[in-house]
Amino acid sequence: MIELSQADEAEVAVRLGELTEALHASAPGTLGAEFVSFYDRNGFTFGPESIPMMGHDMSHVIGGYEATPEGEICLNAMKLMKSDSDIHWIEFLGSVMIHETGILLEGYTEGEPPLKSPENVELMVRAMDRGRMTEIDFSNGDHVSMIDWPIEDVRAHYGIPAL
Repeated sequence: MIELSQADEAEVAVRLGELTEALHASAPGTLGAEFVSFYDRNGFTFGPESIPMMGHDMSHVIGGYEATPEGEICLNAMKLMKSDSDIHWIEFLGSVMIHETGILLEGYTEGEPPLKSPENVELMVRAMDRGRMTEIDFSNGDHVSMIDWPIEDVRAHYGIPAL
């Protein structure tokens, strides 16, 4: 864990407050507004503990996948097909292991494994196709600088095909 001085903690708090305010002030249809809606739908709260997940959560919004077991698998399948990197392999295999088997997070899997459903397998295959067609890896962009962009412009910037 990184130790911050009181001055650094105060600076982080100010910047987080500014970002929170900017996200909530975003116009409807923008990346910022869609991000806030995603958090609201899923009962997530935005604070210091959510910063490490912000890029992942922005990827959900940009890719168009919800924070469901099948949405996690589809998002990670899409990212893997866009960028065949070690991190995307780890994320994809991790999401399959978590949501299909419960191996990584025991007790996390609820109900039927998502890929037991032919419809969800088809969703994953379509996500892979979308990833192959996407022009730029959207998972590590400067999403904060785009919060006032219309979500469709963000997707067009990365060359993401429609769902």
